[in-house]
Amino acid sequence: MKAQKASKQPLVSVILPVYNASRFLAQAISSILNQTHHNWELIIIDDCSTDNSTKIAQNFAKQNPRIKLIKQKKHLGVGAVANKAMKLAKGAYIARMDADDISLPSRLAKQVSFLEKHQNLIGVGGQCQLIDSSNTVIGHKNFPTDPEEIKEMMFHYYPVQQPTFMVRASKLPKHFEWYDEQLPSAEEHELLFKLLQYGKVANLPAVTLQYRMHENNVSKQHPKRDFFNIFSIRLKAVKKYGYRPSFTGMLKNLAQLIIIALLPERLIFPLHNFALKFRAH
Repeated sequence: MKAQKASKQPLVSVILPVYNASRFLAQAISSILNQTHHNWELIIIDDCSTDNSTKIAQNFAKQNPRIKLIKQKKHLGVGAVANKAMKLAKGAYIARMDADDISLPSRLAKQVSFLEKHQNLIGVGGQCQLIDSSNTVIGHKNFPTDPEEIKEMMFHYYPVQQPTFMVRASKLPKHFEWYDEQLPSAEEHELLFKLLQYGKVANLPAVTLQYRMHENNVSKQHPKRDFFNIFSIRLKAVKKYGYRPSFTGMLKNLAQLIIIALLPERLIFPLHNFALKFRAH
């Protein structure tokens, strides 16, 4: 019965880059196995992990033919390995997943249904619960749902959580370049600007993902470098992708630039978290 149901559903390709994620990887993979949308393929690309990640992924792949594992011989970085996985994806829809997060069981089903009903959209994300290392819910990330609000906010705030995102692959050109492999970070910011050339982006009002906060989050490593990188991406979006920021967006972007330049790096992430909590209320 499950196979019959799956055959009638659009295929979703779930892309999961992995690098030294053994602590949480089994939970991330299991969350895709537990989806109520059954027609999926999980493409795991291991970027030369030195921990137990490869073995964990291999064990899952042996038990389920929908899981495809690619092992890198050279460490390339998340953007480059995600691009390799994208080229292998066969799905009508492509969903991103991170190796330390948990997709809720109805995530893929809700997003596919939403995109099927809204053909003008290129992609859709969702809301997030924040969890700690022991899976305890410690907060929420709330994102706008309206496509116009999302577009307006992109010049001063990233309004989509990348591991919640699903893209309609059929709207993209054959040789679409997903991630800029030269970027040291924030590659998802540029991707969203690129995607806006092919359709609008929305977020579901429902929680679709548990986003894990822990001491090794990549976003905590180099906040100043990452922000200045994001700033350059926003300028590139205006010049190359035809993005037109609002006056308010430009002012907020400038204010962020000044604050980040003046703040000690150790204060940037705590201040960012405080701003998120304030916005949620």
